[in-house]
Amino acid sequence: VYISQLARIYGELGRFREAAAAWESYVASSPTPQEACPQLGDAYFRQGLIEASTDAFQRCLSFDPTATDASYYCARANLPAGHLRQARAAAAPPVASRD
Repeated sequence: VYISQLARIYGELGRFREAAAAWESYVASSPTPQEACPQLGDAYFRQGLIEASTDAFQRCLSFDPTATDASYYCARANLPAGHLRQARAAAAPPVASRD
């Protein structure tokens, strides 16, 4: 619980490296890692770490494939790197399976 509060404080202070580290710690130790989304990927994005940002958003989507905010941010993070195909795929709505 306190790790997420610390991560939010770091983010508010513009200390994105520390915020990303705190969010990673939260993801590793929390029973609800999806609560770190989208702040984790955004902390990397604000540092200019595009690959780390897209990786974080992909992990967020693995926690909850229907998370529209994670899809949006994942698409946005792919654009500066020129990954248009990945951006389009991330922005596409998830397809429901017919089981």
